[in-house]
Formats: sequence, structure tokens, C-alpha cells
Amino acid sequence: MSARKHLGFFFGSGISMKAGLASCSEMTTEILTGKNIYFNNGGKYQIGRTGKKQHSEPVDERILMFLQILKTEADFCFYGRRPANYEDLFYMVWLVLGIKSGQVGVENPAATRLIREIDKMFEKFYGNYREHTEWERDYYPLGCTQNRLRIDTLARLAQNAYNYISDYVCTKLVKPNPNVGYFKWIRTAVNTRSYTDKWFYTLNNDLLLETYFSKSGVRYSDGFSPPLESNQPRYWDRGKLKQNRVVIIKLHGSINWSFLTPEEFSVGDIASLPSLRRKLLDKPDPVSEFLAARLNTRTHASLEKYRPSAKNSEKLEKLLIENLNRIISTPKIQIYDTARFQNVRLRGETKELLETCCEGSDLIRLNRMLLEDAFPMELPYCKKVVCFSRAPLQLRSGRPIILLGRNNKEIDYFKPIFEDLHFQFDSALRSAKLKRLIVCGYGFGDNVINLRLKSWLRRSSANKMVLIHPKPEECLKGFLGPAFMQWIEKERVVFIRKYMETVSWNDILNKLKP
Repeated sequence: MSARKHLGFFFGSGISMKAGLASCSEMTTEILTGKNIYFNNGGKYQIGRTGKKQHSEPVDERILMFLQILKTEADFCFYGRRPANYEDLFYMVWLVLGIKSGQVGVENPAATRLIREIDKMFEKFYGNYREHTEWERDYYPLGCTQNRLRIDTLARLAQNAYNYISDYVCTKLVKPNPNVGYFKWIRTAVNTRSYTDKWFYTLNNDLLLETYFSKSGVRYSDGFSPPLESNQPRYWDRGKLKQNRVVIIKLHGSINWSFLTPEEFSVGDIASLPSLRRKLLDKPDPVSEFLAARLNTRTHASLEKYRPSAKNSEKLEKLLIENLNRIISTPKIQIYDTARFQNVRLRGETKELLETCCEGSDLIRLNRMLLEDAFPMELPYCKKVVCFSRAPLQLRSGRPIILLGRNNKEIDYFKPIFEDLHFQFDSALRSAKLKRLIVCGYGFGDNVINLRLKSWLRRSSANKMVLIHPKPEECLKGFLGPAFMQWIEKERVVFIRKYMETVSWNDILNKLKP
């Protein structure tokens, strides 16, 4: 074999079972019963109660009833094939949320009819289910029709069910000190000299593969830049993907990824320079007056003498960025004051940070968020994808970036970071360098992924897939076809009928041969 060819690995959730993670059916049962799952005052669902300092309460019975209704509908749909699981429920919740709130823009007459029936059912059992909440009073204070209120209330119920499933799954996937010794053949594969680069494409949200590589001393790239300081998040930078010969691409996200406001402003963060300049000169509100008073003399002069041109705009923006970063990073400058921000609408995340004793990088981030809230048109919200060193994430870091559900994932593949990841995956499959792909733990339930794998097999007669599964015919039920049967006959798709933990690298190496 050529020493310049790449070796691809494609992993699904099945590779994590031996490590002791809960099965799909176990997680579905726990989600439907809500046993030992609580909603805390930080706005997240968790497994088990926390300490006395943090209040928590059981999952709202309306959420559980809502999911039970969806489960009944899904079981009827899949009757005779398989029971519905939490991925199916998440997809249905996503559909309800999208239709009722307009977030998805998908028309589905069947789902619309089901939603009407759910609405009637909840009105019968929960007469006060449509009461005005604080959130609804903020957005629809007067003249809100009964229909509009009904839509928002059901949308909020779906949003809570959405968060409930997501939070539970992320917490359940955390496994302290997992036993991943059965990954040992992967270590041998990484060390083989028959292939230069080893690319690991995985649908897993857990951290088992990263944990094993770290313990084994394997250097790998994952697309995130190195942290500036210890215990600080790493920022997504797709240019970092090819820094090492071993690469991990997590196509469905990870429990230690999140969106986070950067600590400092950078060039390009000012959306409207003329508007910000005018506010700093005219000082129409307390925050503008406070900010203008803390700009240095050179910046004040540039604001006064500014004449629109590309060169002048670049110079002024640079000066303002330097001043803003100096102001938000100086501990002695206290940006927040109740009177100063009296007429500023603060987002939920800003309020949450204000309630904590922030210091260091968290204080800098809070100060930036305060200025973004005060100048939403000039300094719009900015969030970047970051990777934390551990999971679960702290409350202030937001929810993890993971993909759950069924058909909804196809839309999410075009969202931030996932678009980059899937472009890399598709590019690798189109590359002439990738001739061998080892598939393990994947149930062939993702239509987009399946189409890409089939296209890769069609692209060249030299391409070969090795499938590790004790009963490969079972997981290939929805994937088999005339073309695929021909690939099996021609040994372009070959099987290793074993569990991952019983496979050796020699087993795989023998199957990789032409």
C-alpha cells in the first residue's frame, strides 16, 4: 500500500456501550418517567438534586405528559419495526417547536393536526396552562389574541421539553474515569506506518475517544486553538484541523462545546461605526456618557475630526477597539450600575453573570456583554464556538452544542461549526487519498451520512469499507440495495463479525488488503 494514503474511521454511539454509558432504551425510559431528574434555578435540568445553595424541583408533569403523547404517536408509526426512542421524541418536539414558533419554517399538515389535538388535551387537563407568564407579558403585553397566547404557551412547553431532553442526554454522557481499555486496537492503528494520516469521524457526543488519546499520549487535532491560559476555553478555528496526523471530527457536536461571548472586542465587532461615534459625541444616555468619559485623548480627537473614508474608518475602529478592551478589562472601572443601566434591556445570560461573583476572564466577558446590551445596533451580540476541557459545562457557559433527533439533523448540518465539519468530511470522501474506511458502532440511521458513504463507494472501485459489527445485516437493513449487494460480493464492503472490544488490529489489517 502507498504510504501517502489516508485511513478513515467512522464511529457511531455503539463504540461507547462497553464503557458503561446508558443505552438508548434506558435513556428513553428515564426521560419519560422523569425519575431523579430535576430543574434547577440556573435554568437547566440535571440528574439528582444539588446542594442546599441551589434550589431544584422535579420535572413539570406537563412536559412528561407531552412526551408521553408524542411517544404514543411515534410507537403507532413504527409499529412492528421498533419502539420509539428519545431521538424520535426530540425530533417531534423540534417539529412542534418549529411550527408553533416559526423557527424552522417547515410545513407539515399531519403535525399541525396533532398539535391542535395536544392543545385541546392540555386545555382539558390544565385549565391554567395558558396563564400569562412574565415572559409573555414582556413580549405581548396588550391586545394579545387568545390564539396568539395559545401558540406561545405551547411553544414554550415544547421549548422546555427540548431543553429537558438535551440537558438530560448531556449529563448522562458524562463518564468520570471511563474504562476505555478496549480502544487499544485504535492505538495500534494510529501507530501504523502503512498510512500517513488517520482521520476519525464520529457521531458521538461523549469524550471517550479524546480521553483515550490523552491517556495514551496520542497528539491529535480537533479544530480548536490551544488555550491562552490553563483551564480556559479553546476557540474554534477550522485552520487548526490539520495540525496533526491524527484528527478527530465530531459531526454531531460534543458535550464540552458551547457558544461563548469572547472576552475582548476585535476588529469587525463594531457593526455601525457612524452610529457609535455619534452616541459617544452626543452622550444621549448614561452608558454613552460613562463610556465617552473613559476614552483617551487621542480617541476623542479622532471622533471629533472623523471624515468618512475607508482609511479613517479603519483607524477610528482600531482606536475604539483598543479603548473598549482597556475599559472592560480594568477591574477598577465598574461598568455596571443600577441607575446607569436602568433603561437597558439585559439578556438572560447577562443577568445570570451579574448574580455571580465574577472575576478575571468572567468579569471581562460580563463587561463586554453589558456594552453589547447597551449598544445592540452598534455592538451586536457576538458568540463563538468554544471547547472546554471538561464536562458538564458550568451554567454560565450555556448549553452544549450537540445534535439530537432524526430528520432535523439534516438542517442543523448547515449551522455554525457543523457546516465546517461536514465540509471536511465530504471533502475527505471526495479525495483520492482516502481509499479505506473503517466503520464501527454506526447503525446507518442518518440519511445524509448514508448518501455520502454510498457516493464514496461509487466514486472509485478502489474504495473499500470495513464494517465491524457482530450482526452487520441487522444494522444495514435500511442501507442495503442492489448496488450495495454488489459491493459485498466484490468485497468492497467487508464484515468483521465481532464486537469492538473483541477486535484486534490484525483482524482489521487483513480486511484492508485489496
